[in-house]
Amino acid sequence: MKSAARDERGFTLAELMVVISILGLLFALTVPTVSSFMRSSRLVGAAQTLEADIHYAHSLATTSRKTCIILFSGATYQVEQLNPTTTLLTREMPNGVSCSASDTATFYPWGLTDPVSVTVSDSHDSSVVQIASNGRVVRD
Repeated sequence: MKSAARDERGFTLAELMVVISILGLLFALTVPTVSSFMRSSRLVGAAQTLEADIHYAHSLATTSRKTCIILFSGATYQVEQLNPTTTLLTREMPNGVSCSASDTATFYPWGLTDPVSVTVSDSHDSSVVQIASNGRVVRD
């Protein structure tokens, strides 16, 4: 003879609603943190890429014995070699990130540069990359 008790496997609607509510609350709490982290990492990544491209231009100028420049224009910059003028690299900043410089960065064949300050910024923060006259790069 069969028992009158029902087979009780699974979750009740109330249990599922509690779990969904907790997951929703956790999601709501982590989204701003993740969003801030992504924005910050875009800015840091753009500054690091710029720093690497500055080293590239400096190295290229000394090894090729030709003057190189970096031209900054809002969300893009270009590395060019002079005499004859040749664009070697065009870099676009990540979405929401821009750069502005105090001057064109010029790298001379003998290893010296014109000191330049480049600000990499987004709507919330900024980072300054300094190019010293000896070609040394410092980022704050």
